[in-house]
Amino acid sequence: MMGDISNVQEKRRRAIQDAIVHQSQKRKLIDRVFTGVTISCIALAMIPLGSILLEVVKNGTSAMLKTVTEFETSLEGSQETPSVTTSATGKGTFLYNDVTHELSFNITYSGLSSSENAAGIYRQEAPENDAVNLFALPLGSPKVGSVDLDKLRPRAAAEEDLFSGLWYVIIYSNDYPDGELRGQILPTGEASTSINFDFFTQPQGAFTTGEGGIGPAIQGTLIVVGYASLIGVPVGVLTGIYLSEYAGNSRFAYMVRFFNNVMTGMPSIVIGIVGYILIVLVIGSFNITAGAVALSIIMIPIIVGVTEETLKLVPHSIREAGHSLGIPKWRVTLFITLRSAKNGVLTGIVLALSRIAGETAPLIMTILGTSLFFQFTLDGLTNPVDALPLRIFRLAAQPYADAESFGWGAALVLILIVLSLSMALRFLVLDRRYRVSGGARV
Repeated sequence: MMGDISNVQEKRRRAIQDAIVHQSQKRKLIDRVFTGVTISCIALAMIPLGSILLEVVKNGTSAMLKTVTEFETSLEGSQETPSVTTSATGKGTFLYNDVTHELSFNITYSGLSSSENAAGIYRQEAPENDAVNLFALPLGSPKVGSVDLDKLRPRAAAEEDLFSGLWYVIIYSNDYPDGELRGQILPTGEASTSINFDFFTQPQGAFTTGEGGIGPAIQGTLIVVGYASLIGVPVGVLTGIYLSEYAGNSRFAYMVRFFNNVMTGMPSIVIGIVGYILIVLVIGSFNITAGAVALSIIMIPIIVGVTEETLKLVPHSIREAGHSLGIPKWRVTLFITLRSAKNGVLTGIVLALSRIAGETAPLIMTILGTSLFFQFTLDGLTNPVDALPLRIFRLAAQPYADAESFGWGAALVLILIVLSLSMALRFLVLDRRYRVSGGARV
């Protein structure tokens, strides 16, 4: 009898173990499938994002860098008459700047009796046609100067012919009544690439020539984002502290959370209209203050939500330890609780900065934009400024290749600014894992 009971218990124990093992294997399989699907979805989502970033980097780099390509030519000519044989030689070096589209030249020659020789740079249209005179060269030797390819239309086609070896230097002289001194302009294969500092420091020039840069837009973005942060960060952090540490579940706290959630999903153009009505119309002009206030309104709900939720994750035992030592609540909140949650609070600030750095609609309604640098005076706070989102918006609407290139460059600069701000804030605030004192790790 006892043996039968033992066998039944053993069977039940094995059945339970088998069920546990089966359930565990099933759970592991489900977890693996779920993990695989999640990774696949993330990878699929990253494909278009990665292609966009690659396009921004590829096209934006062309505006941030300049390439100087070297060309050279060798001139030869001779003519024999019954009385004398005339021969002349020459050479020339050329440097082409792909940013300014200027072709600098230095051409020397010898063997001609007269220095007043007509000369020019020509382009061979077709073998059966005569060469087309593109630019006239100065008289005398050496011939030194530069020519602007933007004067040629279409400039891109002329530039392609230059690199294809279809450009020539032709010198006409009285020594050659029936001939000319000709040399083909060929690239040497040498090119130097350097940073185009004008792109970062100069104001925008003519859209058709690609002159200037986005200096005022970079300055304006840094100023308006910093101005908005001075308004939004303290308000957002303090509000989050109040909701987490002091408000509790009161009706007022419920209303604050409700409106904060509403403001989080508010369209940015609506916030821009609010800034236009409340500040621009009152002051009477588009100004940086209106733009900063509009952007701070976008920042505050993000910072409030992240700050409140991050502070709630701090264990109550930490607060109780501070209170047990007789420390006032406000000091416990600011120097213990907030310090413990500073990484999460910082994350909310970085998210808010990243959000407002690329906003365009509120800035159109508040600061409008300008091609001038911001003047650091009291009057400057009531004047319009430029910003990278506005500059990108305007450049994208232009039908010119140089404007499009500047737009890609401005987009890349905006991404780099946001990335730099995020890395700098995290580096300055994050806890040090190791502290060095007297060569020892503690």
